[in-house]
Amino acid sequence: MGYAKGFPRAVKGYSTQLIRVDFDFFVSGTPRDKNDVEVLSRLGIERVVTFRPPSTEKFRKEKQALEMHGIELVYLPPKRGKVSADLLNSLNTINRLLGGKRLLAHCVHGNYSHVLGMGYLCQNGWSPLMAKALINRIREKSFHQERLSLTPGEERYLKLAKTVSPITAPLRNRMRKTRASASARSFSRPKRDALVRKYKIRIRPK
Repeated sequence: MGYAKGFPRAVKGYSTQLIRVDFDFFVSGTPRDKNDVEVLSRLGIERVVTFRPPSTEKFRKEKQALEMHGIELVYLPPKRGKVSADLLNSLNTINRLLGGKRLLAHCVHGNYSHVLGMGYLCQNGWSPLMAKALINRIREKSFHQERLSLTPGEERYLKLAKTVSPITAPLRNRMRKTRASASARSFSRPKRDALVRKYKIRIRPK
């Protein structure tokens, strides 16, 4: 199947059903307080995707809280078309936004983002049946939440997600390497040396 061992899994200490779908992708409900934001920071999350409009006060407060920890907040507007198409569009956008960064996608309570996570699993080799079983097992055992009963549109989304080419681990590593090489010259000597060792890159002189 080619999927990372140990994923998906629940993340403890967060108030709204945080699931680590793979090494770099997380799904959850809205972070509710300072502790939730600190959990995201400790996990190394660099970018958060929300479906809450930027015009709302809650968006502005969340953006401010995340930016204090160096985390970027991105608004992903729903297309409000067919459910399967909306979810697939969100999945495609999230794949682009991952781009070598560690990312959380959240809705209000976690249900929509958990369905997105199911599609991500399907994209990476799991069957729709197994993807649903994995996420629902985490919801039941770790969060004591009811199983998600998918609509016909959401079921179709899982089938369509299997047709989307995944961002494989080697590709993610190349993206991280490119990003590290581009920015390493501005870092202090110890951090620059650490990047050279980790990504085996060469730093061109200014």
